[in-house]
Amino acid sequence: MNHLRRRLREEKIAYHVVKNTLMKLASKGTDLEKLDTYFEGPPPWLFPNGDPVLLAKIYRNLLKTQPSLEIKVV
Repeated sequence: MNHLRRRLREEKIAYHVVKNTLMKLASKGTDLEKLDTYFEGPPPWLFPNGDPVLLAKIYRNLLKTQPSLEIKVV
């Protein structure tokens, strides 16, 4: 995870772990409310600042070395 965080920081991609109850409250009444079923466990939220394809490439490379990780929502 430290490698992922370092790589994301280099590319100025925000990485946050947010409490599920807070995400449910914040998403209420917005388009994100549809993601309510995914607010389980401690999911990190990644917010690309610019090119979302770069985030996908970084994560894909991480999955090669850490196959136990999973992407819940894209």
